[in-house]
Amino acid sequence: MAADISIPLILGTDSASDEFVKIDLARTGNLLLAGATKQGKSHCIHNLIRQIETLAMSPEMILFDPKKCEFGRYKDKFRVIETLSDAKTVLFSELFNEEIFKRTLNTYQDRYSIVIVIDELLDLIFMHKSRSKQYFSDRLRYEAIIKILTLGPEYNIFTIISTQTADKDILTKEILDSFKTRLAFRTINGQDSRRIIKKSGAENLLGKGDAILYQEGKCRKIQCP
Repeated sequence: MAADISIPLILGTDSASDEFVKIDLARTGNLLLAGATKQGKSHCIHNLIRQIETLAMSPEMILFDPKKCEFGRYKDKFRVIETLSDAKTVLFSELFNEEIFKRTLNTYQDRYSIVIVIDELLDLIFMHKSRSKQYFSDRLRYEAIIKILTLGPEYNIFTIISTQTADKDILTKEILDSFKTRLAFRTINGQDSRRIIKKSGAENLLGKGDAILYQEGKCRKIQCP
């Protein structure tokens, strides 16, 4: 990870002190947003995209939108990937290839960075909605995402993932271990909360951007915009 890369983001305000809660995505590496639908994840992710867009050294952004309902507005600004076939091409031909990582960094003298935003992890790693008696429908696509999450930060490739599904088939241990910083929005039960932030509590949030930030093993309640 290049020392001069910085991607400062404001996640929201601390519920106790009302102070801004900030992270540097280039230091945290990846960011997970998880919780039930209509609890503030989409609003939060659009806010983060707008912040990244206004940075003086704005990273390249690749937005994965398999639901085809969130990122259409950005097509004239960033790469928006909406189909699974296109996702495969980008994942394997560009992001999954370490030699491309290295060539890109050498070309831009360590000043180049990419932020990947995935809206709904479930739709990207499963070919079909039905998951009865199957693991990931495309194991290689899953492995590509794991490799990007684990190796990407070394090559200035950082990932923000949003998901409304917190079950163990989606948020596997491999995926969760790749996120040292996580935002839990209101969940449907305590089990989902424990999977996301390692403790109960997110099931009692109020919605509308009310969230719990898990960072470096500690939790604090914040209000996302």
